[in-house]
Amino acid sequence: MRHFIVFFVIFIFVTLIFYKDFSPERLNQGMASIAGPWFIKGNATTEETGKDDKSGETGKIEKIIANENSKKIVEVQKQTPGFLIDTYIVSGPENGESINRTNRVVFEFKGIVSPMTKETIYFETKIEGLDKDWQRTSSNKRTIDFPAGNKEYTFWVRARVNNYYDPTPAKRTFTVKNSPYFQKIRISSISKDSIILNYYSQNQEKINITGWKIKTGKGGEFVIPQGVEVYPGFSSPNYDIFIKGNDQIYIQSKSSPFGYSSRAFRVNKCFGYLADYYGSTFPFRYGKICPKINREEICYFSNNCQNFIFQLQGCNRLNYSQNLKIVSDASCVEYINKYISQYLNYDGCLNYYLKDDNFLEKRWYIFAGYSVLCRCGKDTIYLYDRDGLLVDKYYYEQY
Repeated sequence: MRHFIVFFVIFIFVTLIFYKDFSPERLNQGMASIAGPWFIKGNATTEETGKDDKSGETGKIEKIIANENSKKIVEVQKQTPGFLIDTYIVSGPENGESINRTNRVVFEFKGIVSPMTKETIYFETKIEGLDKDWQRTSSNKRTIDFPAGNKEYTFWVRARVNNYYDPTPAKRTFTVKNSPYFQKIRISSISKDSIILNYYSQNQEKINITGWKIKTGKGGEFVIPQGVEVYPGFSSPNYDIFIKGNDQIYIQSKSSPFGYSSRAFRVNKCFGYLADYYGSTFPFRYGKICPKINREEICYFSNNCQNFIFQLQGCNRLNYSQNLKIVSDASCVEYINKYISQYLNYDGCLNYYLKDDNFLEKRWYIFAGYSVLCRCGKDTIYLYDRDGLLVDKYYYEQY
């Protein structure tokens, strides 16, 4: 038996020498395979403890490295789809372009994948200065309505297939020049002889519109002049027109009833009396207002006088010259004349009602004296502020 063991050990050594791998580790492995659990390495068997088996620790490290490398390979594979994605902007503002006739901008774009794929191409867009994150879409177009103000923007777009996107997005940098009053004043409607502007600001600020321009695509132009709020009782000079809260501006193609120097004014509750002076040519139809008769003031007059005075509450200048009962009553005639001169006329109405909160209406009338609109049936009207920045625009096909 002893001879057999010696012969077998010699056979193992010869085999190792033949394969040129006569290392202690291989010797240990060979002896361990022969001796089994009784082969001693150091002070303990490999079955009892592996703490001194450095080859085992090395194997663990190699396994960790291999796993990390495989993860990296998987990540690289995720980032490398095996095809190229390119993005192009087909139409929209050019680099450095200034947009001042609209706040609406439309970009069209396309993506090219090489080699071609059956997968769906999506797009992600982002506007520097407006968007916080990329906006995903299946459309190849994006329409943007920019806010008020004069500001530079950069539009970015990148094509995307599944989890892969173009690493070099296409971009355009441009400027949108809109008025700080953009759409706070709007062109609400037009007709054959008028353009109506409405105030839409939420913060109820006063806005000076004198010097603003209305332009049409066909070449028409009108500059908003100065005006007066209370006209014409006190011969007020013209000032810049300030509008606020729900005011409306009516720009008429007709001439002003008060002459060229007074083309813009605000309507008030006493305008009904002006028709007495301008007749049927006066463009406004308003009822008249006047103070009620104080009964205590006329209680000592005759019944005929009192009945006639109460008719004056209709705010009309009644003729009493043919009424002998009135003409013969000097006190009655004096009261009637005083009431008529104080209240039943435009200046008297102004004196009495001027301080009322509702004395001024929310309507301004501006008379251009000519038609700003094109008679061609369709056009676009633009409203610009004093700096020439867009406030609003209105497209029409007929009026």
